[in-house]
Amino acid sequence: MPVRRIRYEQFVAQPRRALTELAEFAGLDVSDADLDFLDGDDAVLKPGHSAAGNPMRFTVGRVPLRRDDVWRSALPPAQRRLVGTVCAPLLRAYGYPLRSSR
Repeated sequence: MPVRRIRYEQFVAQPRRALTELAEFAGLDVSDADLDFLDGDDAVLKPGHSAAGNPMRFTVGRVPLRRDDVWRSALPPAQRRLVGTVCAPLLRAYGYPLRSSR
């Protein structure tokens, strides 16, 4: 089965383009109206329903779509190393560098 992955950084940089490309890959026709919830650098979310998952699923209204790298400076170095060690196999698999230049 074909798989298409998109990086978080790519999505937040160009959400409309990313969603259009994903829909095209899935063989779906997406119109501008389908992406009306995207407004500049924000997503405008309407009420929805979900039984489980991320608590953000209850968020309604304007949500900024922006890269969030605060953890790089806010997380203590020892914890960053631990996260990097635990996540290293997936970082490598998805083409991310194992060492950050930051």
